[in-house]
Amino acid sequence: MGPELLSKEAGRRMVIVNLKHTQQVFLPHKETFYRDNASRRNNLENLEGKPTQSNLKKFWARRYYLFSKFDKGIKIDEESWYSVTPEPMAKHIAQRVVDALSSDQGSSQVSESKGQSWPAAKLCVLDAFCGVGGNMIQFARKCGYCVASDLDLQKLQYAQHNAQVYNLQEPADLHLIHEDYLRLPSEAKLKKGAGLDFQKINAVFLSPPWGGTGYQNLEEYSLEHIFPEFDRIVAKSVEYSPNLLLFLPKNTSISELIQRLLPFAQQ
Repeated sequence: MGPELLSKEAGRRMVIVNLKHTQQVFLPHKETFYRDNASRRNNLENLEGKPTQSNLKKFWARRYYLFSKFDKGIKIDEESWYSVTPEPMAKHIAQRVVDALSSDQGSSQVSESKGQSWPAAKLCVLDAFCGVGGNMIQFARKCGYCVASDLDLQKLQYAQHNAQVYNLQEPADLHLIHEDYLRLPSEAKLKKGAGLDFQKINAVFLSPPWGGTGYQNLEEYSLEHIFPEFDRIVAKSVEYSPNLLLFLPKNTSISELIQRLLPFAQQ
């Protein structure tokens, strides 16, 4: 796969899709599978939400991989056992955003605030399908601010609770919205009168529902399985930022992905 793909000429312009190949490989360390030191030291244990379905019980052994502070009261519904992004991976994604975009904010220096570190000029990430907050928490901690939406009210309530477990509060660190992502208001309306602590949305993170764990049995995953429709999700997202982060199954059809993204490429 080359560094760029050119479409057919449209008038005098060419559509260019840049396919940046990452040199940073996510490799989880064995220590990331264990709970945080404070939970271990204080002998905390959280059994709330322990999965009862036989096909989900295997995820219980990975609970500290999903949230290192799980025993401090993390709440998670059954669907999120297999859909939430594991904490080490969520940290990796958030750090990639900082590395790529912090220079655009005019400063990449790190300052301390509330015991956390982030760029002196905050970045804001819109998490379109935040679920119980796995990615949202790390975007808020590492980038500086996160606007997060979800249609499932229970998931959103769990996300708010889980953010508090990680010492994050509204509206200082994040803003939660109970709404269909496709019906989310404009950036200006999101900020108006809400006292939100961000200048603009720097990037949009898209991890839409994949349709369950069945994708693992497919030789190639088609974007047709995504709901809402992939094209509508992307069309909505570019209204907020040209910087889109797509979190998709590893067996996603690359050729289909390119063809779907071409109409939205900057011309």
